[in-house]
Amino acid sequence: MSANRRTSYCRLCPAFCGLVVTVDGDRITDVAGDPDNPISRGYTCSKGRASGDLHHHPERLDAPLERDADGALHVTEWSSVLDRVASTLQDIIATSGPNAVAAYRASGWGLDFAGVLVSDPFFRAIGSDQIYSAITIDGPNKVVVPELVAGCSMPWSTPDLATTDTLLLVGQNPLVSHGHANIVPNPVVTLRAISRRGRVVVADPRRTETARLADVHVPLRPGSDPALLAFLVREALAGGGDTAYLAACADPASVASVARLVAPFTVDRAARDCDVPEETLRAAAAAVLTGSRIGYASGTGASMNAAANVTEWLGWALLAATGSLDRPGGTIFNPGVLRPREGKKLPPLVDSGARAATMPNVRPVYGGLPTAALADEIFAGNIRALFIMGGNPALVFPESAKVRRALREVELLVVCDIRRTETTDLADVVLPVTSQFERADFNTGMFFPQPYVQYTAPMVAPAADRKPTSWVFAELSRRMGVPVMGDAAVAARLPADFDDDDVLAAMAGESRIPWPTVRAAQHGLLAPDAPPPGWLIPDLLPRPLDLAPAALVEQFAVWDRDRPGEGLVLINRRLPRQMNSTMRDVGAQATSGPLPTLLVHPDDARDHDLSAGDEVDIESRFGSAPASVEVSDAIRPGVVSIPHGWASPNVNDLTSSTEELDPLTAMPRFSGFPVTLHRRS
Repeated sequence: MSANRRTSYCRLCPAFCGLVVTVDGDRITDVAGDPDNPISRGYTCSKGRASGDLHHHPERLDAPLERDADGALHVTEWSSVLDRVASTLQDIIATSGPNAVAAYRASGWGLDFAGVLVSDPFFRAIGSDQIYSAITIDGPNKVVVPELVAGCSMPWSTPDLATTDTLLLVGQNPLVSHGHANIVPNPVVTLRAISRRGRVVVADPRRTETARLADVHVPLRPGSDPALLAFLVREALAGGGDTAYLAACADPASVASVARLVAPFTVDRAARDCDVPEETLRAAAAAVLTGSRIGYASGTGASMNAAANVTEWLGWALLAATGSLDRPGGTIFNPGVLRPREGKKLPPLVDSGARAATMPNVRPVYGGLPTAALADEIFAGNIRALFIMGGNPALVFPESAKVRRALREVELLVVCDIRRTETTDLADVVLPVTSQFERADFNTGMFFPQPYVQYTAPMVAPAADRKPTSWVFAELSRRMGVPVMGDAAVAARLPADFDDDDVLAAMAGESRIPWPTVRAAQHGLLAPDAPPPGWLIPDLLPRPLDLAPAALVEQFAVWDRDRPGEGLVLINRRLPRQMNSTMRDVGAQATSGPLPTLLVHPDDARDHDLSAGDEVDIESRFGSAPASVEVSDAIRPGVVSIPHGWASPNVNDLTSSTEELDPLTAMPRFSGFPVTLHRRS
């Protein structure tokens, strides 16, 4: 490869598609897919191809900013602003304790591995357990349900895309999102390959890009996903199920219990609940249950509505009933490369005791407290200093106006990001960190079906006065008198002027592939000696699978009792050229659509006397939001849709941070709630 064309991988989402980056001096002039990457095989989406435009975006942050006495942000020096931050933290800790310092970890933070390794331990080292996570915005069910079923913190599950002959997607649209806590690389090619050897079934109220490729599309009523899955579990158990798997892996009483719970969900009952023809459900059952094993994944269409936990649980029950969980061709678990997981039992789940004081009954999910509590924690005086790590809560948290008031009120708001956002505009201190092209990094492959890793060197040197996140928190650690990475022994192995490469090397001592080999592989590596599916269940779990956890059985009863009324229901969606709130205005791709309209079925448009382009107010019981109408038969009647992550229309203005929260996770209800439409005058 020529000197100005270099291999890397994209860090806009966890798909981590391989890239070929063309560099001219300090400019990124072209970004394309890497045809030699063994996972993405030349694919990258329009967002990945526009990542050079993001790197050179006019809103990029070039120097640290500090708010002055007049309320304006001005350029400052790193040494002085970090001194101010450390001094303020010391005063707050001295008077209010370390838990008055909090951090919000968002997607941008999680895609900077060296930054994660240094920043996250900083907060633990100063004594704070007030860590809030973006996972509580869109997917806590993906963590909580496996914990309740398996009795331990589980690796992320993913369909065995290379060999499965049955793929069931519930509320997931990987042609746009590339998966949700599971990765579907090169999605069109991947799904077509599965369809050639078997079947793809998609359950979604909208005829999504993925649903158009499916062999069976179930356009079910929003929130009725449990009825579909209960019907499939019933049919699987009625056919005998995989008795050998259930006997070896599951608690027998829980198998009997889940069988009783799903017994009422005959095809006619499920068809009524889902509001689809019985023939559609029979076709779905035939497609799902006639293959060898099932690859299953849910998405934000399921995880952001009120039935999130019940849906995920019944999906796992279906996998267990068919012997598909942790078995070849089913739904599997990556044994890891950097930290091989096989050969040692997973410890039983332990509650760390961390809590948001205003939500004392909600335990952390994947190490993160519920973001819905953050504003009230600030108003109560429990949080006086808040770090925002690569995220934009001013735009993506429920009740946006309330969140912005809280961010203005907190004593010290520090935002680490690569560009200006609605949140940096509210900060007391803005710290400009390096972008994906300015830092060394490592893809651990944690969401991948295969044990795959890739290292990337920086493509260009950091421009202006930008610094790596690892450097920022090393400097804060020194000022606060705590060891870098929270571990004196690890810190001692780092050179005094360490960089991201040194951090990555320090954490690679247990890798199943030697670190020099990983670094030398331009296109990444598949681990040659990783164990096949079957390495985890049942041998490494602390107990047999509980297919009927009491908390989920209770939620199932609530879901079964509380049926939605008549009227329009709003659901969420993603746009192809959007990654959360990051890419809304990046590159030519951002102007080519689709736009963040309100999707309305022609029947509902007629009933409400609406036409394409009309301006309406969407009203829920919690607020209203303006939107422009797009009439489309791709959405089922009775359902309307807007995307998340936009200032207008803003679904957060229709959502509560205190009411209708999931009782186990405090997940806000961003989707599947009733709304009314009013034409704007």
